[in-house]
Amino acid sequence: MLDLWWVCLILYLIIHTAAVQFYKLCVKDTKDDASLSVLIDIFSALSTIIFLPFFKMVFPDIKILIVILISSVFYALNDRLKLSSRKNLEVSVITILEQLSNIFLIIIGIVFLKENILISKILGGIIILSSNMFLFYEKGKFTFNKYAVISVISSMCIAIALSIDVGYSNLVNLALYKTLTFALPALFIAIFEKTGFKKLKSEFKTVNKPFLILASLLTSMSVLLLLRCYELNSITIISPLSTLTVILSIIFSYIFLKERKNLTKKIFAAIGILIGIIIISIF
Repeated sequence: MLDLWWVCLILYLIIHTAAVQFYKLCVKDTKDDASLSVLIDIFSALSTIIFLPFFKMVFPDIKILIVILISSVFYALNDRLKLSSRKNLEVSVITILEQLSNIFLIIIGIVFLKENILISKILGGIIILSSNMFLFYEKGKFTFNKYAVISVISSMCIAIALSIDVGYSNLVNLALYKTLTFALPALFIAIFEKTGFKKLKSEFKTVNKPFLILASLLTSMSVLLLLRCYELNSITIISPLSTLTVILSIIFSYIFLKERKNLTKKIFAAIGILIGIIIISIF
């Protein structure tokens, strides 16, 4: 069944949409962002280990381990910043903001990877950026708060991590690769935020454990499913279709999380992002 790209895509859309809902429920009341970020990464790593037998067991060599180590620094920054932004912003808003990573990927590709400058990429990037600006434009001014800025920085970090990862994750057992990119960020955050066992234990006692487990497991599954989609079909097909999670997240957040503010603007922004991704991917 998981050899069919459209099955993997449908599962990804459902699971990713659920993952961001449970992530919000997990983090919304935390008093220790750093500790919870470490816990989510630890549980995501443990969840990913379950899927090791589903992929060919190929271990990383020294070069790939170095790549994983470097990219995990940026994954750690993304994970830590993402928690604070998702805690304080609506899910329907954050899923739109996180699409800015596509713009950073374009910039990195052109500047550092010497990719061709294509009008379609520039136009698609402008549409994605404009959609985000439209969302935050109210009464003649932009209403960006610090958590929106944090989300933008987080999007930049994930774009850098993905750019470093490109071409390496498919050379080893995919589940092992992603386990390491969950486990190492947990270690880095714990070290730099001075989050010891005592703090982790205290946070674990107070966090809603079913939400923690579901958010971690579903996040792990969605990442693996999306990567599996890219293995089975071209980026020009998968990339725009995977962006449907933005629209689904807006709908489900409206129903289950009661996020009723600016619904029309969110839908228009999501449609704009979808159009931007289609232009980048296909033309």
